[in-house]
Amino acid sequence: LLDYIVRFLQMAHEYGELYSVRDGVNIGRYVLKKIKFSNKSSKDLTNLLPLLKEAISVILGPQALIYLKELLENKKSTKPLLRPLD
Repeated sequence: LLDYIVRFLQMAHEYGELYSVRDGVNIGRYVLKKIKFSNKSSKDLTNLLPLLKEAISVILGPQALIYLKELLENKKSTKPLLRPLD
């Protein structure tokens, strides 16, 4: 979880976003609370990614999901792909 959050913030910073360390902490706290209350394993990636997507959307807004999508697709472009997300 921490690795995903750090890489997400690094990618967003490369594009000039002003997300803070506190934003990352809040994303992590949100995901961990959702895992705790759902009794799911935090080691299961299939559970983690939807919760991470939800946390980023709730805390930073749906526009921030662009960076998560690029991170998960493991590609780097000269600017973020500004298109509607699922």
